[in-house]
Amino acid sequence: MNAQAAKTGNGRKLVDYDLAREVVVPGVILEKRPARCSGGHALDGLYNAWITLDNPQQYNSYTTEMVKGVILAFRQASAMRDVVAVVFTGTGDKAFCSGGNTKEYAEYYAGNPPEYRQYMRLFNDMVSAILSCDKPVVCRVNGMRVGGGQEIGMACDFSIAQDLARFGQAGPKHGSAPIGGATDFLPLMIGCEQAMVSGVLCEPWSAHKAYRMGIISDFVPALKVDGEFVPNPLVETSRYLDEHGRIVHGESKTADELKAGKELLAKGTVDLSLLDQAVDTLCTKFVYMFPGLPHKDARGAQKTETQRLERQQGKLTGMAGSEHDDRGACRVPGFQRTCWRRTRDRFHRPATCTGCRGTLDGRTDRKPVARGETSEIDRETSMALMINSVCTACDVCEPVCPNEAISVGDPIYVIDAFKCTECVGAEDEPQCQLVCPEEDCIVPDPDFEESEEELQQKYEMLNG
Repeated sequence: MNAQAAKTGNGRKLVDYDLAREVVVPGVILEKRPARCSGGHALDGLYNAWITLDNPQQYNSYTTEMVKGVILAFRQASAMRDVVAVVFTGTGDKAFCSGGNTKEYAEYYAGNPPEYRQYMRLFNDMVSAILSCDKPVVCRVNGMRVGGGQEIGMACDFSIAQDLARFGQAGPKHGSAPIGGATDFLPLMIGCEQAMVSGVLCEPWSAHKAYRMGIISDFVPALKVDGEFVPNPLVETSRYLDEHGRIVHGESKTADELKAGKELLAKGTVDLSLLDQAVDTLCTKFVYMFPGLPHKDARGAQKTETQRLERQQGKLTGMAGSEHDDRGACRVPGFQRTCWRRTRDRFHRPATCTGCRGTLDGRTDRKPVARGETSEIDRETSMALMINSVCTACDVCEPVCPNEAISVGDPIYVIDAFKCTECVGAEDEPQCQLVCPEEDCIVPDPDFEESEEELQQKYEMLNG
């Protein structure tokens, strides 16, 4: 990404997508910090958005107002065109977030189920705001990440921790269930059995164990003793297995070893400079990627196999879900057939079914136009192929197009109507469809179909 890519208005006034104007919520800080190149220099016009939970007196636990502030902050950061990535963190070195504010719980929500239901709805909206952010989200784990703090942390795309941080759930020990995200994320990240251990027993994990289990992507030392960084002295870091072959790396020390570790901890000071360096290094990597691509990759990694299959079968797009079966067959009377057509010995699924007009790929519903008719799109500018919402911006189709008709769009690739000839005149079949790894990504345009003769004429005109 570069500064020019952040300016996509082409001289026009850009649309404002913010839901609120500069809302300041106590306990939540949103600021932009310069993005940096691989040499460490600040890049003109590019930033990383930092969202900070600022309630250190209560270990950065979130109040109801703070939850609303986080939702608005992520929505605002997501819409910032000059922002490369979002860093989510907490104030100080004790806690990223310890979950819900127990003082508020005791004073208002205890014994008030209807109100707590509304609160949990708001909390789920906060998790959704993190998941749906259009920028890569990096959780900077500056301290303990437990309870609801663990859940919003797992909603981030990446997590980098200082190695004194502790991770885990706390709900069942205090009268609540970890259903704000832990029961969704943990089984996917670490497997059902270990998810049960964490979610039910609520035993805290070290950063070393969290890294080994796959909950975080990296960690760095934070304790300085006599001017040198040392690993967390409270956990085992010098060996991986015990005498019985069980994994002990990252587990808490016991007895005399734990006592000695506490004494060493008391002698040192906490320094988060390595954590900041690691976060900056990761964010810099996003600078060198195409705009939107990190977001697409992250969202793709979060999709389950079920969601992928449902998307392909048209079950996530309103009308198509109710009017098509799992083979794509239209259920509308008179259209009891699958919505496929044959083009030069290749099958392609059109984006819109001519029976029920339900969309199969998430595009808006448009009335199909029969061959020889005209549509609201001029005949010269209509194109035989289009790229739909299945696109992951993988950059394999653009280089193979003989007419240079494919280019980077926002957020997916687009096909230039004036240049696309379905490779007629150059190849036997569309090269972009051959190399595209996504099924049904590049499909015929449902609004108009150009004949092979028309495509040949276009090719000759472009190359005349």
